[in-house]
Amino acid sequence: MIFALVLGLSMTASAQQRSGHVSFQEIVYLTSDMDSATVVLEKYGKELNDMFTSMQQEYQNKLADYQALSANWTQTVLEAKVRELQDAESRLQSFQQSAYQDMQNKQNQLFAPIYKKVSDAIQKVAKANGLVYVFDTSAQGLLFVDEVASMDLTVPLKNELNIPLDKALPTQQMQQAQ
Repeated sequence: MIFALVLGLSMTASAQQRSGHVSFQEIVYLTSDMDSATVVLEKYGKELNDMFTSMQQEYQNKLADYQALSANWTQTVLEAKVRELQDAESRLQSFQQSAYQDMQNKQNQLFAPIYKKVSDAIQKVAKANGLVYVFDTSAQGLLFVDEVASMDLTVPLKNELNIPLDKALPTQQMQQAQ
């Protein structure tokens, strides 16, 4: 009898648990913070790319000089020019690797506060609506969401984060976010 009462109470409690769902990536991409972070990241990437292009051009010029003039050089000059080309190529490869790492670090630095802001907003909206679980529909592991039984948090989150309700991702970007 007691077991049936406890089982009944736990079933009632679990039946009252509500869940919600939202595309975390979509909300992140729609924030004004993401717009400005993307501009900063693109500018940073352009600076790195310009530097790489300049280094690449310098290497190409040295290679062209070597190919055009090497027949007239002494063995000592040839060896020095080969080392110079190898050093330039090595610097180019090293810069490319460090530039990639720098871009990753800059992206993390810019996007981490945005992810935290959206996560905090999700927690606030979920608690305000009495939700126990919130599922990320942009996550690859989520296979099904019952849109009737689960609350869509997109509109409340847009309100919480001051995102215009009519602002949406372009179709191609939305597919990438999911």
